[in-house]
Amino acid sequence: MPIQEIHEAALEHVCIVCGYTQTTPFDMLVVGVERGDEVNDRVMALQPCAGCGAGETLAASPENEPEHPAPGSFGHRHRLLVDLLHARLVREGRVLPALLQQDIYTHEPGSATLETWFSGRLRLERNRPQTEEGG
Repeated sequence: MPIQEIHEAALEHVCIVCGYTQTTPFDMLVVGVERGDEVNDRVMALQPCAGCGAGETLAASPENEPEHPAPGSFGHRHRLLVDLLHARLVREGRVLPALLQQDIYTHEPGSATLETWFSGRLRLERNRPQTEEGG
């Protein structure tokens, strides 16, 4: 579910399966996904889509990830929002209990980076190709 916008207290995201736009309050999100005995501190599970029931996750940048190859692209800007969300949830202690005693790496984008790519509003829209007529 690509992030569409990060608001003060909620995340707006779009289902990749059916296109439904859903708003999830931050207090319904946590960092970490458990699979058996393993807990992944890079992943955040989103609530199932209210439109079709699809379950999706967001994955924050790994510790040694190189710079994005296409600065300003949808993928680059989405990665910035995911990293911002991940860092915020970690800072607020919104992590699975199994992660409470661990140091979790975060790659929070700085305010200058966010201003460069979002101009004050943490909203992301897909780039739409323009037609020859300009539309």
